[in-house]
Amino acid sequence: MISVVIASKNRRELAQRVVEAVRMSLSLVSETSEIILVDDASVPAYRDEDFLEVRLLRGAGRGPALARTAGVRAASGDIILFTDDDVIVDEGWAGAAVSRLRAEPDIAGVTGDQSARLALDPVAFPGVRSADAVGLLARAGDVAVEAVTSAAWSPSTWSELPQSPAPQNPAADAYSLRVVVAPFLYDGGVSVSATSAFDPLVAASVATVNPYDANRLGINDGDIVSFPGEGGVVRLPVRIDDATTKGTVVVPFYAEGVDGEDVLATWHVGASLVTEVRMESR
Repeated sequence: MISVVIASKNRRELAQRVVEAVRMSLSLVSETSEIILVDDASVPAYRDEDFLEVRLLRGAGRGPALARTAGVRAASGDIILFTDDDVIVDEGWAGAAVSRLRAEPDIAGVTGDQSARLALDPVAFPGVRSADAVGLLARAGDVAVEAVTSAAWSPSTWSELPQSPAPQNPAADAYSLRVVVAPFLYDGGVSVSATSAFDPLVAASVATVNPYDANRLGINDGDIVSFPGEGGVVRLPVRIDDATTKGTVVVPFYAEGVDGEDVLATWHVGASLVTEVRMESR
């Protein structure tokens, strides 16, 4: 028997659409089947009459992972397939998975080809890049045939870990500001720059300083100020903020100066852990 588990919340019409697509796909497989839809505490709750011939379960609103787990526990099939309420499966979806699992009973699961999927959320890109760095993206769609066992792990103690020298920070300069790079969800990176839709959300390229440091030089909020660093001079508008620590200047990652230069690339030279700049009112 085949069980298909779908977790959904507050998307009744989408859930109805995917249920119909799953039903069509299952109709082409010569095995008994069931569709389990887990309503993860939708408001209003999904109604049984809206999902005929579907086992409708009520989740606790604790997220899709636990909703899927509830579906698995209720499933009667020896093969369990998963899909989401924002996906439309094609007619061959169920048959392709079932035929592979029946032909190779030793495998634990199968996945579809992931190569055509695009990350719409820029936050997803670091994860994609990390996977690519260790060679996992090339394995997308492969079948997992080996389980990780405890024999594959070996314990380590603190004394066995490589020792790194303590960082040597230069002494603070009374007239310099230490650069603090602030990450923002929407920056000027490659993923965000791919569409103009994110432009209103991108962090402004400004240098944020404490009022104490601004007052010393008579700098006002919004002034264009020169910041000489070890690698060159960058001009940036200043934002004055009480929340900024005295003696620091906060700039967003991917910040650009008013003349178009890369702020961090201009300031940072060598492998020093601390980058310092000065602030000049004119």
